[in-house]
Amino acid sequence: IESYYKKNSKKTDVIFSCFSEIILNFWEHAVLDTKSIIIADGNNDKIEIACADTGNGLFSNLRGVLDSKIKDDTILEKSVTKGVTSKPNTFHMGYGLWIVNQLVTANMGKLHLYSEGYFYQNNYGKIKKGRSPFWPGTIIYVNLSLKKPKSLADLDLISSNIKINFK
Repeated sequence: IESYYKKNSKKTDVIFSCFSEIILNFWEHAVLDTKSIIIADGNNDKIEIACADTGNGLFSNLRGVLDSKIKDDTILEKSVTKGVTSKPNTFHMGYGLWIVNQLVTANMGKLHLYSEGYFYQNNYGKIKKGRSPFWPGTIIYVNLSLKKPKSLADLDLISSNIKINFK
């Protein structure tokens, strides 16, 4: 990736940030899955990353840890909320998909999540959510423009009041 993008640090930072967060979620939740795929394709102007698994779905994992009063059609939206994790009582802080979503919005890209009959879409900063055809695990799709990339260093995440509990 670094050699293809000629060591353009902003492009590689954006790609590695999104790719690593998606892989970490995939690694954690697709452990019982034998039918998974992660692919990426791109050129100098854009990158696309897609991951599909039939493991423990994002929807079920979050349904098990969120307040039972939360409506099902908002659960995937919660997955991109800062501090929401499907892995409580671990060292996971719930910033992974939030960071991906922030990068997608900043770079005028697309983030699509599909899990167990529900979807969340961020298309160029416009959000849609609701019911979808049933998929037993999770599908994540990211499409980012790299024409004028904005990396994590460009985002004002400090004013987002990130609080880290080191206990």
